[in-house]
Amino acid sequence: DLSERVVLAPINAVQCDANTRAVAVTLTAGGVAWEPPAGVKVSVAFKKPDGKKGWYDKLPDGSSACSVSGNAVTAILAPEVLTVAGKVDAAIVFQDKNLNQLATFGFAILVEPNPAAGREISNDYYKYSTMEDISEAVDAMLDSLEDTKAEIGQLITQSSEAVSRAEQAAGPAIVCEASGAMIAVADSSDRLMQGLTLYGKTTQDGTPTPDAPVALESVGASGAINTTVAGKNRLPPSSASNGNFKADGKGGYTATDASGTIKIGEVTLEAGKTYTLSASAKSGVKKPCVMIRKPDGLTNIKTNYSNASLPVTYTSPETQTVAIVLQTMDVNGKCTSGETFYIQLEIGPTATAFEMYKEPQILTANTPNGLPGIPVTNGGNYTDENGKRWVCDEIDFVRGVYVQRCAKYVLDGALAPISVTVNDHGIANINFRHPFGVNMNYNTKSMCNRLSLQNSLISTTSTEGYIISASNSVYIRLDSARCSTVEEANAYLANNPIEFLYVLETPNETPLSAEELSQFAALHTNKPNTTVLNDSGAGMKLSYVADTKTYIDQKLAAISAAVLNK
Repeated sequence: DLSERVVLAPINAVQCDANTRAVAVTLTAGGVAWEPPAGVKVSVAFKKPDGKKGWYDKLPDGSSACSVSGNAVTAILAPEVLTVAGKVDAAIVFQDKNLNQLATFGFAILVEPNPAAGREISNDYYKYSTMEDISEAVDAMLDSLEDTKAEIGQLITQSSEAVSRAEQAAGPAIVCEASGAMIAVADSSDRLMQGLTLYGKTTQDGTPTPDAPVALESVGASGAINTTVAGKNRLPPSSASNGNFKADGKGGYTATDASGTIKIGEVTLEAGKTYTLSASAKSGVKKPCVMIRKPDGLTNIKTNYSNASLPVTYTSPETQTVAIVLQTMDVNGKCTSGETFYIQLEIGPTATAFEMYKEPQILTANTPNGLPGIPVTNGGNYTDENGKRWVCDEIDFVRGVYVQRCAKYVLDGALAPISVTVNDHGIANINFRHPFGVNMNYNTKSMCNRLSLQNSLISTTSTEGYIISASNSVYIRLDSARCSTVEEANAYLANNPIEFLYVLETPNETPLSAEELSQFAALHTNKPNTTVLNDSGAGMKLSYVADTKTYIDQKLAAISAAVLNK
């Protein structure tokens, strides 16, 4: 009943059940049957015993999780709901296009432990205890290792035995993290995404002066940041065929004629990113000609036609849509009819093994005020891929909040300075007391569109700029020819407003929308390669469940390489 709390008997389920259990809910309001209005979206909200929360309306395969018939709702329990034994709190949520929301009162799902948890056929879902057994075995070997390389085999054997022991422990998932403006991981599993955070950044293209202001450009200034989660191969496969090629719809193209060309399709390249286009042959030795062309498919941008070497590497100077074209002819002659080539376009300067295209998933985060961030020399809440630190706004999809750490303020003459003094160099020192309010961190760097930050005393400065005092004052230093009194300062700022971006002493948090949380809850990584990028250059941090075998294989390979190079 949606009108009053009714004590409901708990629902029973077993840990690790997947897409096989459902909850049937009959809806009433004050004892009268209630039917969801047309167009209302139905979803399931849940909180597991480990504190992790979720919100979904689709199952991992993309099918709908909820169905409605009159005043009855049937909700299939997604795999993530039942991963942890214990009591799961759940509710059915109704939401219209205007984000008006109504939820049922909560009910409990009692998840009974599954003694075989973690032993799915794929062996990808769970880490078998921790990596401590492996680390201990490796550390013990490294400590006793002398100069002989023959002991590497023994090291790998003992590490493998540790893996075998850990396999029997059926522990939790291996959760890894990666960060950067673009993220590419090669050990992910086909599991729901564990966490995603977007980090802000603000830049200036030049040094500002009072007469030549330089705008403060924040990522997400368009009002939204679109994040794409995809596989390694960025080129969608084509099913189109012609007299020269036959496409299999899976990225393979078989030559049906000794000489010919086919336009595979179009793809968007992002500004500043390096792409590698490769063609791996299933049989034969001759390599085809692969081309990045203008959308007309006729004008070359980058190709291997002149030297027959593969792959083709290209850094896009701008965001652009291009055509990918395949031709059987290279400088060494024609490819043999019947040869099959697998075409891959990936981000990065190196070609890797072919992988099937994975349909991208899109997450749109609303940023009506952009996502600002101020570079700092130490501290900060984010360090980018170049080692640069930032105090920045962030969007945390796990916690479901927008964290505001930066704010803007414009001196436009509305706030009068408390004093104006002129030094011996003809520089007017305009003193504003608490201009940004009491929630400003006056000890942290800020940014300004018309002035540069200074550290000099007013008695020694001979240049225009600004300085922030720990006593909660902001001093604007302007040539006295511009203004030398409080009245002149007000008039100057009214015609030449000065914008500041500063750090808040105490961050503000705002809940994300239900739509944003719903989009995040549906995201999953791909096995084994996942690429995450966004259209604004925002920083990102990804938490994901690793593919157990790939993860351990990579760790052992790294250990072997380290020992061999010792």
